[in-house]
Amino acid sequence: MTPEQSKTITLLKDAVERDTRYDALILIGSLARGEEREDSDVDCLIIDANLTFADDGAGVNPSDFGGHFPAEVSITSLSKEFLEIASVRAPEPWRFAFHKAKVLYTRDPSIGKLVQNIGVYPDWERSEKMKAFYSQIPVHMAYLKLGEYSENIFLLSQTAHKIAFFCGRLILAYNRILYPNRKQFMKSLSSAPEKPETFIEMLEKLLKEPSIANAEALTNLVLDFTNWDVPEEGVWNRFSRDSEQYWKFNSKVAPEDW
Repeated sequence: MTPEQSKTITLLKDAVERDTRYDALILIGSLARGEEREDSDVDCLIIDANLTFADDGAGVNPSDFGGHFPAEVSITSLSKEFLEIASVRAPEPWRFAFHKAKVLYTRDPSIGKLVQNIGVYPDWERSEKMKAFYSQIPVHMAYLKLGEYSENIFLLSQTAHKIAFFCGRLILAYNRILYPNRKQFMKSLSSAPEKPETFIEMLEKLLKEPSIANAEALTNLVLDFTNWDVPEEGVWNRFSRDSEQYWKFNSKVAPEDW
């Protein structure tokens, strides 16, 4: 952490302590995880006592806290209700945002535990997620074959990316590692301790050269890695439920965003 980043954190903490509207200041992002660069922003969340869950997520102008900050700052305002709901059902990218988050200041002692609970892998979702991710792979494989045979370059490229993505999500879930986001997906996969030996190499090859041969090489590697739990209804029915009919089952997002 640079002196500028450290000074910025101190100034923000002092400002939040003085303002009774705010119940907490939380440091997230690369600085919280210890992965920062010299030019990394200071990413923070403020818990606003006046917000409701419906009002969450607005960006805050750093100038609202007065003065000039030595480092770049990104501030988002949230409600405590957001933390309570997120600890139960936040998707993994949101959980990753709270991974190793640091509560710099709080008036409410319960906030620290909520932040901690959000930033962990949701083990109670793991079994169903793995069935869902597993089911995506053979279905997209079928469409990839159609894309190559029919010389449909969009279908070929899109399904190759889907196969790579869901093979990766399956490996992350197997290791109980949060899916971070697109930017850090490969980094998280590389850090997974339990995966097929040539997994990263095969995944990158499929992304660079979409083809039936490269897709089969990757999918065989992953599907043979362990005795995966297959959904009782079959992979096509599970795919249809998760990716085509999810809007019918109290979910507004497809498995890509889980």
